[in-house]
Amino acid sequence: MNTSARPPLALVLLVATSFPALAGEVLEVGPGRPFPTIGDALSIAARDDIVLVDPGAYVEDLDVRQGVTIAGRGGVATIDGFVSIASIPGNEAVVLLSMRLRPETLVDEPPSTPVLTITDCRGAVRLRSTVVEEAPFASPFPSDGRDGLRVVRSANVVASDSTIVGSTGRPAGLFGILSGGEGLVVGQDASVELADTVVLGGAGSTSECGGAGGR
Repeated sequence: MNTSARPPLALVLLVATSFPALAGEVLEVGPGRPFPTIGDALSIAARDDIVLVDPGAYVEDLDVRQGVTIAGRGGVATIDGFVSIASIPGNEAVVLLSMRLRPETLVDEPPSTPVLTITDCRGAVRLRSTVVEEAPFASPFPSDGRDGLRVVRSANVVASDSTIVGSTGRPAGLFGILSGGEGLVVGQDASVELADTVVLGGAGSTSECGGAGGR
């Protein structure tokens, strides 16, 4: 089976402009494509490959451990689950391009788990034209809001033309008041550069811009 395809010219130009060294294969995801899920494509992806995702909702959690690009192909491609990007080597890069991260269907992670976590990455991580959020009251249990993005021990993270939102806590009882999640939490030995990006905390979050901590 031929699992790769020639990438759209616009996508090639965009990725090449940001990371000239990227020259991998394109793995197509969606109904009728070689890969029905993003995780299936990631399981065989090699460094610098492009995972090209058709519009639709993909109910899955993702664990990204190597330099790949995950890009939406027109419309809205939604990851209905949690995403972890971790331990990316210094000579690799992960790019999320034109994607929406929005756990809604199977929200079984505790509120302490952010929608997107970036941890221990020496390489670059780029969010471009990407939305990170949790569906309102996705969790069936009373809880504080969930953080949108948490970055720890990763100093080369850039979000551009994106939206990062912490969720509002689910009330406990009629008068229960719970804090909202932060949009962005920058932890130990981490830094995040924002360009034309909106960062918002959920109702009751601890800071107006939705960010917390960091250096």
